[in-house]
Amino acid sequence: MKLTRWIICISLLLLLAACSAKQIVNIPPIFGASPTSALPTPPIVITHAPDAGPVMQSYLAAFQKGDYATMYSLISKASQSAISQTDFGKKYDDAFNAMSAIKTDSQLLSETIISPAAAQASFQVTYHTTLVGDIQRTILANLVLENGQWRIQWNTTLILPELTSGLHLAMKYQIPARGNIYDQNGSPIAQESDAYAIGLIPGQMGKAAGSIDVELGRLMNTDPENIHALWKNAIPSSYVGIAEATSDEIQAAQLDLSLSGLQTTKYTSRFYFDQGIAPQVVGYTQLISPDQLNTYRRLGYQGSEVIGQTGIEKSMEHTWQANTAHALRGGRERTTDQQPGRKRPATGGFGCT
Repeated sequence: MKLTRWIICISLLLLLAACSAKQIVNIPPIFGASPTSALPTPPIVITHAPDAGPVMQSYLAAFQKGDYATMYSLISKASQSAISQTDFGKKYDDAFNAMSAIKTDSQLLSETIISPAAAQASFQVTYHTTLVGDIQRTILANLVLENGQWRIQWNTTLILPELTSGLHLAMKYQIPARGNIYDQNGSPIAQESDAYAIGLIPGQMGKAAGSIDVELGRLMNTDPENIHALWKNAIPSSYVGIAEATSDEIQAAQLDLSLSGLQTTKYTSRFYFDQGIAPQVVGYTQLISPDQLNTYRRLGYQGSEVIGQTGIEKSMEHTWQANTAHALRGGRERTTDQQPGRKRPATGGFGCT
């Protein structure tokens, strides 16, 4: 009986041992099928900084067109924080006007990636000016990477290298008197003259009113009644402008400037004789308007001149303007340049103040 029990116990132990061995054999290894297998090679990806050339090309193309909005969009955020788009465009306009630049050419020369976030580009710019010939410079621009795109770190040296902080361009002008217009007999139609603006104050005329009508009628070659009609309904204390005349015309008409109520103001300006003969042919002059300023500054005008707006005054404008002497002032570089067709030599040179 005891033997049978021992045989049963030994059989059970052997059965348990066999099951345990089978379970151990079927357990998968923790670190893979083969502890001696090699690890996979990790992939290596290199991300290159983008080319800075296209941004500079876009900037220079906009520069040649005067497209300040596009240029401004291509400068860095720090640069935009330092200057508004309006002031940015004005910096270029002021420089172009001072140089009398009528056209610009530019060319990208080189670009260099300094680091993943910094680059430099070299370009050449040529300003074709009315007064001082061509101004050519090679300029180095710094670029910074922002959100994966290159942007230009802008300052005024990108207009001209000489325009460091606080410096600006200034042109000095010597403007002669405007040319005269004569009729076929050599008598002046329009010329620079000492003249008088003539008017009156009705309430101060008193008994002199009749004499004033007669004398002004004689000066203007019209009936005294026409003169009287100009002021009869005016406010007594108001000034009524009547005519303009030179000293010679006043003397020839024997106008008494001491008559009570008669007002005269002497000035030196362009004067049209005979009360402006043939105005539709002769035309007229007018101060350069704000809308015309950039155009005429780049044609070599200072901006304070009167210019011909119609007729002979307009058609002869370029001939009369050609007498202007000029000097783009500065101390770094001195040159003398005389442009074809200019009757007076240009003195001085290019630079900054």
